[in-house]
Amino acid sequence: MPPHVILVLTDRCRDLFLTLLFGHPLSTHAQSLEPLWHHTTYSLISTYRALTANLEAQLPPSNGGRKKQGSVHAELKKVLTRFRQLLGSEDTFYRSLISRLVGFYQLQPLTREYLSAVTIGVPDEVPNGGPEEGLAPRMSFDERKEKLGLVYKALICLGDLERYKEQYDDKTRREVRDGKGGPQTKIQDRFGKAWTYYEVARSLVPDDGSAFNQLAVISTYLGDEFLCVYYYFRALSVKNAFKNIQEILDKFLRKVFERWIGKMQRRRRDDGQSGREEEERPEVEEDVLLLVAILYRRSGFVGSLKMCKEPTDTQPVLVRQTRGSVPHPSASSTCRSATVLRSCGQDDCDPHRQPLGDSSSRITRAPERGF
Repeated sequence: MPPHVILVLTDRCRDLFLTLLFGHPLSTHAQSLEPLWHHTTYSLISTYRALTANLEAQLPPSNGGRKKQGSVHAELKKVLTRFRQLLGSEDTFYRSLISRLVGFYQLQPLTREYLSAVTIGVPDEVPNGGPEEGLAPRMSFDERKEKLGLVYKALICLGDLERYKEQYDDKTRREVRDGKGGPQTKIQDRFGKAWTYYEVARSLVPDDGSAFNQLAVISTYLGDEFLCVYYYFRALSVKNAFKNIQEILDKFLRKVFERWIGKMQRRRRDDGQSGREEEERPEVEEDVLLLVAILYRRSGFVGSLKMCKEPTDTQPVLVRQTRGSVPHPSASSTCRSATVLRSCGQDDCDPHRQPLGDSSSRITRAPERGF
């Protein structure tokens, strides 16, 4: 279906959803923005991404026919221009939606400091607001706090839009095509806006795993597997874990383990051919990831967290008990693996965890990593 037809249909769908969201706020269908995102914004994004991929596949080699290459390039440029315009208009929509949600549900005290970090303005509070003021029915503090999930989802949508903007930027696409991704700091700068939206979202609603999962996604762009697995564990260990995160994490750690197995096999083969064994300098983060992969794949998340409750001098024994016949790196690096597990297991799994202080202190990063 052409994008302009989908745009008309999604606009109608959006109008109906907004009527439901603000006209019937107590309806069970007005408690999540997930349908709004998937049936409108993401539907259009998927269409443009498919069109872009299809046109790129039609591009002839550089030494191919100039006429065909020129026509395909022209169509591709037109599609990308419209795609970027869509991303910009959607960005404006979700920022205004957040302001409207905050005013409608009177969430100013709960959100103002967080939203200031992404320069989203909020309307003034209306004393004793209610339906007669065009606002939501009066709610208790806990009931209003539950509505933070709507703002949280909108912030994640904004982060996703920023990711797509960067991925489909002309300069970024040229560098990816030419294999010139640039240094990690340059990539960090590019995805800094998306990262900030995700950080603000997870600080606003720390018990949900979606923002942590999106931070892991950006970590893959950085090529930082250590940071990626850190955020995957965070997405898994919170109260509302990200959907299918166990399968995602298992797949990721399986690749880490299989890559190490292949590396050891190549090393043995090379040592056998040279007749001597070369000593390889250990990589701390590779050791940590490998140990986490072994523990998680054989014991699962709960079994892995057992390491966090044991003294560090007994952890090598735990590794030997857990690994069975699986080869493992030096046990001297075992204590380092507890860094990831402790950071995920003790903070978010503890039902008696005390809330952090002021809101500015909650918008934090993984220590010494990332942005």
